[in-house]
Amino acid sequence: TLFAQVLRVDPQSARDTIHLYLRQVRPFLAHRDGRYDFFFESFRLAAHARYATEEHPASQWHQRLAAYFNELTTWESGGAQGKRRPTLRKVAELAFHQAHAGLLPGLVDTLTDFDFLEAALHAFGPHPVIANFAYTSKFQATSPGDQQFLDSLALIRDALRLSAHTLSEDANQLAGQLVGRLSAFETPEIRRLVQKAQTWNGAPWLCPMTASLMPPGS
Repeated sequence: TLFAQVLRVDPQSARDTIHLYLRQVRPFLAHRDGRYDFFFESFRLAAHARYATEEHPASQWHQRLAAYFNELTTWESGGAQGKRRPTLRKVAELAFHQAHAGLLPGLVDTLTDFDFLEAALHAFGPHPVIANFAYTSKFQATSPGDQQFLDSLALIRDALRLSAHTLSEDANQLAGQLVGRLSAFETPEIRRLVQKAQTWNGAPWLCPMTASLMPPGS
C-alpha cells in the first residue's frame, strides 16, 4: 500500500525504495530453477509465517505475482544485433505462480501459448519447459472442462518430450514439431496452439501438411 501511494506521487522514489530493499535482502536470496528463493530455510519459514496469513493467504500472493508476470511482454527488444530476447522472469515464474494460486484456466492459457513456449525454450531449453507441465498435478478435475484442460496439457507435454532431443539442438524446430505431432488432435486448446505454430515466421522452416511425426500416446 505504501509503495502504491508513493508510486502515484513519485514513481522514481518508489523504484528507488524498492531497489533499496532488494539490495538489503539480496544476501539472503538464492537463485534456484530460474526463480529467487530464500537462502536460509528459517528465513523462508519466518517470512511465510509473517506474510502468509489468514487475511492474506499464500495463494493470494501467488495470484498477485501471476497477474504481474502475465502483464509483462513475453519478448523484449534490444538483444544482440537488435534481436528480441525472452523476458526471463516471466517465462521462469508465470506458470509457477498460476499453479500455486490455483488458476487452472490461466495455466492452460500460458502452456498453450506458442509465444510463451518458444520464449521459454530459447531461454532455458526443452526440459525446464516440460517441467512446467508438472504443475498440473496441483489440480483435480471437478468438471468435464477441467478434465479436458488437463488432458490437453498432458498431450502437449508428451509431444514436447518426444521432441526434446530435436529442440535441444535447434529451438527453431518447435513449430514443426508441434504441428507434426499434434495436428490430429481436436481439443480447442491444442487447435489454438497448432494454429499459432502454423503461422510462425521466425525463420525458414518446413511446415508439415499432416500429422507426420509420431504423436503423443502412440
